[in-house]
Amino acid sequence: MAEDTVQQHWTVETLREYVLALIATNDVKYRERFESSQSAINAAFLAQQTAMSTALTAQKLAIDTALAAADRAVTKAEMAAEKRFESVNEFRASLADQQRTLMPRSEAEILFKQLGEKVDFATQKLVTNDAQKSGLKDGWAYLIGGLGIISLIVTIILHFIPVP
Repeated sequence: MAEDTVQQHWTVETLREYVLALIATNDVKYRERFESSQSAINAAFLAQQTAMSTALTAQKLAIDTALAAADRAVTKAEMAAEKRFESVNEFRASLADQQRTLMPRSEAEILFKQLGEKVDFATQKLVTNDAQKSGLKDGWAYLIGGLGIISLIVTIILHFIPVP
């Protein structure tokens, strides 16, 4: 009898209503799950968009900072190079001045040789003059000595010879 009751209660129409009720219930549950999934996906998408925007902003800031630092480095390098070139130009100018004002070695050697010849000539002249002066002095000394000896001899002779 239980089988008859179960069979009586399940007709095609009741089965259809039961399945539609399940579908409606499941439809509401699935719709709620779908809406919560959509909400979660939207929240995740929004969070991802925000994170991406923040990352891009941070990246742009990092790039701007790096470019500014690179610009400062380039400016400093240009200034250092300009100072170095100024010192190199000063060095070149001093070398040009030296080349223009300093005497070449060959010319200096010629002048030193001429000066040496003049000094040698003057030294020879002084030696010759000294020799002449020395000879003259010796001559006067011999003359005075000779006159002294002659006067001594005359004095001795006059001393021993009686005067009348």
